Amino acid sequence: MVDFSEYCFLYRMLFAGYRYGIPWVSHYAARMLPDRVPVFVGEKILDQLDEQFETSQIPVKQQQIISKRIAVLQQQLPPMPFPVQIEFRDSEIANAFALPGGKIVLLDPLVELAQSDQQLDGVILHEMGHVYHRHMMTRLVESSLTAVVVASLTGDTSGVVHQMIGAGVFVMSTGLSRDMERQADQFAKQAMLKTYHTSEPMAAMFELLRQQQMQHMPDWLSSHPNFSERIESMRKP
Repeated sequence: MVDFSEYCFLYRMLFAGYRYGIPWVSHYAARMLPDRVPVFVGEKILDQLDEQFETSQIPVKQQQIISKRIAVLQQQLPPMPFPVQIEFRDSEIANAFALPGGKIVLLDPLVELAQSDQQLDGVILHEMGHVYHRHMMTRLVESSLTAVVVASLTGDTSGVVHQMIGAGVFVMSTGLSRDMERQADQFAKQAMLKTYHTSEPMAAMFELLRQQQMQHMPDWLSSHPNFSERIESMRKP
């Protein structure tokens, strides 16, 4: 006769492995991969996403000003694992996202929504938090864990890169975990406090995004902590 308690124990072990083991392994496996892998994966993900985006209508001079300002900000932050590169694209949604390898994509409606440089910088710093913590690569490793771990140990990454690219497009549509979003928010808050001595511009930007949310709720926002929580976090001493 099968002991039901054994099934319960096995179930708990499997759940614990899924809930805690995979994120832990993914965190470290993402850091074991050669730098060329996330850089290449990020470029290929953007190539695929460019099938949905249009060329940015933000004036080139304004793009250059934003990129130069972020380069100055970066000098005051902890060292990034990859050089941050700002990319501009046009779409119908006010959004920004970080890709593996250091690329941060700003969509025109987000740039136009920001009412000050500090508000826009807060969003970019949030995305830089994802770059700093390698969140995107960690999520991709979770999506293809076995193949990535084997590849990182053997040095043969050729068999998993294409799998990661496909997973990356999927992750961009479903979003990162709430814990990752909160971690990126805290990175941005500390950077804002250090640079501007206030995180109020981030709270104000979240207010603007919340108004946009009431009009249209894109799928990627469902993974983010709700805006009330994020606004309160920015305004906490």
